[in-house]
Amino acid sequence: MKTKPIMPFLLSCLLAACAVNPVTERPQLMLLADEQVLAQSYRAYAELLDEAAYRRALNVDPDMVARVREAGSRLIPQAIGYRPEIAGWRWEVNVFESDIPGAFCLAGGKIAVNSGLLVRLRLTDDELAQVIGHEIAHALSEHNREKRSTAIASGAAARALVFARQLNNVVSTLLKDAARIGIDLPNSRQAEMEADRVGTLIAAKAGYDPRAAVLFWEKVRARHGEPSSALLSTHPLPSERIAGLREEAVRVFPIYAERQPLRLGNTMPRFEFAVDAGANGVESASRDKANVVD
Repeated sequence: MKTKPIMPFLLSCLLAACAVNPVTERPQLMLLADEQVLAQSYRAYAELLDEAAYRRALNVDPDMVARVREAGSRLIPQAIGYRPEIAGWRWEVNVFESDIPGAFCLAGGKIAVNSGLLVRLRLTDDELAQVIGHEIAHALSEHNREKRSTAIASGAAARALVFARQLNNVVSTLLKDAARIGIDLPNSRQAEMEADRVGTLIAAKAGYDPRAAVLFWEKVRARHGEPSSALLSTHPLPSERIAGLREEAVRVFPIYAERQPLRLGNTMPRFEFAVDAGANGVESASRDKANVVD
């Protein structure tokens, strides 16, 4: 059995699947079709809306929802500036009633913010915008698609080595662990740092203070502490993020200073959401399910 061509074939496939980040111009591996990722994202978000509506935990506080959507409406046009085609995404912003301080933006512009994020960390509007900008940056940069592609590639490479060298189960497991620690986790941390930079830039362009990103992570560190090591983590250490965000704040502060009067004067471009999920999100969830294409 000939096994030598396996690795060159895999490498050629990986090179063919390379793309470029639209903001940082970093090469990215994209093995999954964009349409496939979008369809899965829309379906997952619709299911989350249905579950939250059933529990009466969707958009409970009108003032909180208004704050989150106001930030989103100003940040989204800045993201679209880098990729005009994402204006066609079905952008949506909702607040989930949860004590867990979290937020995310799925591919396709599906944004969710937990109420606990605002309540527990007492976020200012600038801090809130930095968080949402970070999550939008993940979607803008297609980090989810890249992460899943990297996982597929690292798994395929480990399996190819096992097949080529006929290794035993123990070595196979070690190879998979090595791929996770050496490829998957660093890739995730790189995506987080990239989303920090891109998100801060997007927020500055929308007139939000980039120094607020530093303040947000200082709040997080004060509340949760500093892990001893980032080796087995998908996220960088808070101290690393704070250091990077301080540098980024200095770099983009002139952009913020120029744009802030536009935001305060209510003349900054805003994104108008096509469908409002309202109090229960049923309309939005039903629409998404009806339009998902496998």
